[in-house]
Amino acid sequence: MTHSVYLIQTTLPGSLFEAIVGEFKCNLLRSGAACVEHQTISSMYVWKGEVQSEPEWKILASVSEPFLPQVLAAIEELHPYETPQILHWKVGSSSKYSKWANTSGSASLGKA
Repeated sequence: MTHSVYLIQTTLPGSLFEAIVGEFKCNLLRSGAACVEHQTISSMYVWKGEVQSEPEWKILASVSEPFLPQVLAAIEELHPYETPQILHWKVGSSSKYSKWANTSGSASLGKA
């Protein structure tokens, strides 16, 4: 039997205070994410014809399949960027982690 979860990746402006990043992560947990991680990164990209190089926060969420649509919707709703990077993909996982992600998402921050 194959066990899997989805990973969702996005970025937030590096100028945000870490407490605001934490609030964003809590909102993803409330939406059904099982786990949300963040780290600082340096991004280079083309925006409106200009090369940009900016510090950003990279956000990575683990989500079970039933909660994928609502976590993606939360990111779309809460994201400060005009065109946010929102990537998601299915990954294999251990059976214990997959089971935990499925039960964790349904119980996130008091949801049952």
